[in-house]
Amino acid sequence: MKIILSNHAKCRLLDRGFEIPQIKYVLKNYIKIKNQSCGNIKIKGILDDGRILVVIYNDLKNKIMVITCYYEN
Repeated sequence: MKIILSNHAKCRLLDRGFEIPQIKYVLKNYIKIKNQSCGNIKIKGILDDGRILVVIYNDLKNKIMVITCYYEN
């Protein structure tokens, strides 16, 4: 699966200290899913350190476009 980051997601990675392997982990091991408007999908996954990472993405034909990501409080 090819993952593409939106400009917004790239900024969030830098600002919030995310790493791409964390996003890939959540995409493969999510615990909750919710369809959003405009075809976006919101998923949550628990990381090894216990934090919950939320990833909002759009599933395109052969790739995943990550719109944004953040830690849930």
